[in-house]
Order: sequence, then structure tokens, then C-alpha cells
Amino acid sequence: MDRLQYLLQRYTNKTATPAELKELSALMDKNFEDSINKDPGLSAQQEERMKMRYQHIIASPRKEPVKTVRMRSWPWMAAAAAVTLIIVSLVVLMRDDAGIDRPLQGLAVTRVVHSGQHQAELVELPDGTKVILNKNSELRYDSATFGVSTREVTLTGEAYFDVTHDAGKRFVVKTGEVSTQVLGTAFNVSAYPGQSAITVTVERGSVQVGDLQRTFGIIERNEQIVVNVSNDEVVRLQADAQSVVAWKNNYFILDNTTFAEAAALIEQRFNVKVIIENESLKNCRVVASFLNGESLKQIVDALSKIQNATATINGDRVMIEGGLGCTATDN
Repeated sequence: MDRLQYLLQRYTNKTATPAELKELSALMDKNFEDSINKDPGLSAQQEERMKMRYQHIIASPRKEPVKTVRMRSWPWMAAAAAVTLIIVSLVVLMRDDAGIDRPLQGLAVTRVVHSGQHQAELVELPDGTKVILNKNSELRYDSATFGVSTREVTLTGEAYFDVTHDAGKRFVVKTGEVSTQVLGTAFNVSAYPGQSAITVTVERGSVQVGDLQRTFGIIERNEQIVVNVSNDEVVRLQADAQSVVAWKNNYFILDNTTFAEAAALIEQRFNVKVIIENESLKNCRVVASFLNGESLKQIVDALSKIQNATATINGDRVMIEGGLGCTATDN
């Protein structure tokens, strides 16, 4: 972790000393100068507005830390992502051709989730909605307003949504000019930058797709709407939702699942028989995400260690022995 990343982390956690804040300000000024040198096309007015925003980051009090995804194996990358987010956000805001000086977006409330180049991310939103964010994708939402009257997120890339039902608060996924609205369902949205079309596919329930001017249609299970981003042409198709969302099947996700349920999922996925010797272990619940194509052994070993059990694989049989166990009242 370099010095700038360290100081940003200290600032984010509200542990920076006055001397560290002063040093951070100086380093941010240097980053500002570097950004200007890399983009000589900025006008003097744009440069001044950009500098004001850099100063605003250091001067403004923070009600809560910036929320960033913690990378499982490389914790220093979270700080690097924070640096990138600040710099990129400022440059994008400043390159406003209309000259509109928009206020700095609330860094304290905007949640930005990036999935890495080589793995997806499992995201749980404040309402309980589960999102599997595909590789090279980004999800944004405002944690201060999400769920107040509506539940709104912005997606770049591809994601699978399993939306918690709430009849009083619609769930909206924005992808450019296209919005997908639901109350509670499971669907897939593909909208990568440079892609010729935005595609919405429903696996369960129904969704409404449209833009600010019109509704393109309401689609249900195994239906799909494809919106051409260049001419707004809309095509409604029949689709095999399971095939469309096959990308997420590479990931093995257990969300508050009992060991007995996990065993059944492992049996289905790997075509094996799982035997749990300790009956009380079956009641234990586990939350785990395997997003890198983990093998049968890696998965059963990891799950067993959670409850101090041991797993043995013999051909197509998996034996899980020992473990602390749980009673039904523990859940």
C-alpha cells in the first residue's frame, strides 16, 4: 500500500491525524496536477472547478465512511479503488461541455461495487435483494435514498437480480436511457459499454422495460426484450432464461443455507452423495460464496472447517464427520 492509499484509508476510517490530513491534501494536490498534465484540453474554468472539488473532498465533514467492496485476497486494492473512484469521478464531472457546475455527488452515500476482471461479486442490497455482478461490471446506488420511496440502482455491464418483493417500493435498474422496473422477481440485465444492445431476460416473475418517453413492454418468464442503443429499436423475444443466466452457474453461492440444504446443492452440482454423520450439523446455517470455479474438495473442505468438521472424498461419496453442530433454535 503506498502512502496516498494509506492516508485515504485513514481519512475514510476517520482516524487521520491533523498532520496526516495536511499530507493527504498535498498528495491530492499533486494528483490534481498530474491529472491536468495528462489532459491538456481542460479550460482554465474547468481546471478551477476541478481543483475546488479536490479541496472539497478534504475539507468536507463525512457522516459515514465511503463504502467499498473488500477484495478477498488483496485488501490494498480497496484503497486503490477509492483513489481511482475519486479521480475518475472528478474528471468526469469536470468535463461538462455545457459548463454546468453540478454539485459533487455524495461520496458518503454512494455505494459503488466493482466486479473484478477475473471474478464476479455477490452483492446484498439493503432490502435483501441479491445481485450477482458479472465480471467487468459496476453497480451503483445511493444508500441514503435507497428504499425510502423506491429502490433504484444503476448498472454498467451484466448482473443477475433476485429482487426481494416489496409491493410498496418498485425496484428500478437503470442502464443508460433504459429502465427496468419490478416489484419482486429474478431477471438478468446485460448492458456492457460498447455493446450494441441492452438485453433484459426474465427468469421468474415479470418486469417492465422502458425509457423516459415510453414503455417498451412487460415481459415474463423466459421472455426477453432487446433494445438497440443506436436507434432505440425494440425487439421482444422468447428466450431460454436458464441459458441466458448460465454465466452465473459457475458460481456456488450459499445464502443463509443449512448444511443439509448445502449438501443437496453439492450433490446436484457435482453428482455425488454427501453424508453428514453429525445430525445436528445439518441444522447449522452458512453464508459462503465460491466465485472462482472452486473444486468439490475446496468447497466441502471450506464448509466443514466452519463448524470444525472434516470432509473425506472417496469416489462419488463425500463424508462429513464431527463438527460442533447446531440446534434448530440456533437458526
